[in-house]
Amino acid sequence: MTVAIDALSKIIRHASLAVAREKLADVASDFVRRVKDKKGIYVKDHGKLILHGTFQVQKDVDGRPREVRELYPYMFI
Repeated sequence: MTVAIDALSKIIRHASLAVAREKLADVASDFVRRVKDKKGIYVKDHGKLILHGTFQVQKDVDGRPREVRELYPYMFI
C-alpha cells in the first residue's frame, strides 16, 4: 500500500510541475507580447522565467489618492 501511495504522490508532483511549466510558458509569451514594441529590451537575454505576479500601486497627490496602477513583475534566471 505504501508503495502505491508513494507512486501516486510522485505522479501528482510531476503533473503539478508540468502544469506550472505550461503556465510559466504562457506568462512568458504574454511578457514577450508586452515588451515587443519597447526599444532596447531583448527578451531572449532575460533567461528562464521562474516567477511572476501582479500588484497595484497607488499614487498620492497632496496626500490624497489619485491614481492606481497595476504592475506586472517578472523574475528571470
